[in-house]
Amino acid sequence: MIGICLMERYYFYGENPFGRVYLKDNSVDLKKFSSSRSGLWTAWNRYWDRIMPSDGSADVYPKVFTAGSYSEMTISYTPGKSGIKKGGHLLIGPRGYTIPFQVERPEDECFVSATYGVKKDGPEVEVFSCRKGLRLLLVTFNNPLLPGEDVNVIIKRWRVPFRTYKNAEIIIAEDKGDGIYRRLGVCPSFEVKSASFSHFWIVSRYSSDGDKIVCHITPMDGYHNRMEDFTGRIWVKTDGKKDAVYFRKRDKGEKKIFLGLPGIKKRVVFVQRGKKEWKGNSLPTDFTREGEKIYFGSIHGHNALCDGTGEKGEDGIKEYYEWGKEVEGLDFCALTNHTSNYLTYDAWTHKKWEMVQKLTERFNLPGEYVTLLGYEWAPLDKYRKWHNNIYFKKGYGPLYRGDESRSNTLEKLVSLLINEECIIVPHHPCAGIDWNKRVYLKYPHLFPVVEIYSHFGNSLEERYPQWPEGDTVLSALAKGIRFGFIASPDTHYGRPFLDSWAGKRIGLTAVFARELTRSAIYNSLKERFCYATTGVRIFLDFRLNDFKMGSIIKEEDVGKGRNIWIKVFGQQPIKTIEIYRNGIPIFTTSPENESAEIIFVDEESLEKFLISGRPSFCWYYTKIVQVDGEIAWSSPVYIEIPLEPNKFRGRKDGKR
Repeated sequence: MIGICLMERYYFYGENPFGRVYLKDNSVDLKKFSSSRSGLWTAWNRYWDRIMPSDGSADVYPKVFTAGSYSEMTISYTPGKSGIKKGGHLLIGPRGYTIPFQVERPEDECFVSATYGVKKDGPEVEVFSCRKGLRLLLVTFNNPLLPGEDVNVIIKRWRVPFRTYKNAEIIIAEDKGDGIYRRLGVCPSFEVKSASFSHFWIVSRYSSDGDKIVCHITPMDGYHNRMEDFTGRIWVKTDGKKDAVYFRKRDKGEKKIFLGLPGIKKRVVFVQRGKKEWKGNSLPTDFTREGEKIYFGSIHGHNALCDGTGEKGEDGIKEYYEWGKEVEGLDFCALTNHTSNYLTYDAWTHKKWEMVQKLTERFNLPGEYVTLLGYEWAPLDKYRKWHNNIYFKKGYGPLYRGDESRSNTLEKLVSLLINEECIIVPHHPCAGIDWNKRVYLKYPHLFPVVEIYSHFGNSLEERYPQWPEGDTVLSALAKGIRFGFIASPDTHYGRPFLDSWAGKRIGLTAVFARELTRSAIYNSLKERFCYATTGVRIFLDFRLNDFKMGSIIKEEDVGKGRNIWIKVFGQQPIKTIEIYRNGIPIFTTSPENESAEIIFVDEESLEKFLISGRPSFCWYYTKIVQVDGEIAWSSPVYIEIPLEPNKFRGRKDGKR
């Protein structure tokens, strides 16, 4: 009989079937993980490279699948010279993707059965209860499996992953019946190719010298995978002109064309194939002033190095950065994998961190594409709470994990990073945060910006009932914390900016900088000269008394009134432009055009709405809403008034 056991990613219900595993240096009892949040699956992945290899072998058939299709997969396993005794096990699971195995309903998706390659009594299937999530198979042998015999695990009506893979791996470990698990030295893998053509993804951005526009054109399937084998002719139309562009095999689904800056206000690229036409993003040809440019980036994303999907190892890092550069047309990008081992597939070691630093540096191309070195830190006992991203100014920096005693609290982390050239960015505070921690006010140079928008939602203004420990960013500002605003998807899809196979793009960070270099992008974030969008390239400039967004200005710079100037260029008509003071709207207008420029003067006395503090303060920012619901938020401009004692204390909430 072969028993198949299903296990969930974080918790295992029922008796733990695991025994011990032999590592190269010692033995680890995996039973202790059954009641912890890390779970058995994470434990396996954490120690995978250290587990002693077995002499068994396995393969998977077929070798190539089509993304999103329904297929049947067969995993064939053959034991080594000593075979497997009665009571032995196989542990089978996907790595970097999911398969929702089930053994109860033969007519439904992902039904699993098992057969012996030689004639034996038909196997029986046992079901072990589990929760929803990433599942594993535990195959139990009640008959010996001799050398040369094999067993086939068949998965019917399997929905192939929606994203493409060069090397999707299935990890297998065996217990020969002695209670010790050993990993297969070479695990089977397969390839997932793109489905049929669906559309073109078109992104335009400024060239490094600013005198041209670079247009990225990528053929996509219905699951937003790049079609590397796409060939043929397309027509590119812009400014009334129509030119033929040819895709060759050597292009591998990537085409880049360069366009001049015409004497018009915007440039839009259209791609035509047959009778269908696709439109790219609009790009203003003259928007910024003072020699600065606006650059767009995605700086919070994960891949298969932690709990995300995608290729493994170096290939996954290369895929991530190449996608951001060639497909999304980003100006800057960062891969911020979890470094706490309970949230990773592989244990974080100095060797692994060196690999990340090396490849991040390799893809950093000043003037063309900037990569920031970073990672995500999370305390071990605070799932979804107090997560922070660390970004370094240079291409190297120390690695501190939330599951190490030296750095398992935010206070300890800050003490270790206090003298480093880096910034710490809180994210998804709506899911869990404590703004009362002193580090935010005590070390403002370490906390210049906060991620106000991601796939978790809007953390600036909204609370979510499912996360009672969450709080808004407005609460932080009211406590005197001087944050600038950024947004990023927090994607776990292994591709920056792209949050899922559906093609949804969530969260963009925009910065003002004079040049596209790592130091310039980093300095703009540090100075809060940046803003956030829900995922579209909205161009925005916001100034108060000619001080740019992110500035902290003093009483002598305020005068009798606050002159606010806003310039915006959207991808759709602008539904509303709102000006907020202390988080409360004080002015709204509806341009109903793609671009607008407005001036508003706030002449109310500052003493009516200053928030009490040392110094007393208030802040202004703008919120832009397009007719399609996409939003941009400027970083605030802060006003500080060091009033004399007993003259005016200000309100605690800043309201009138």
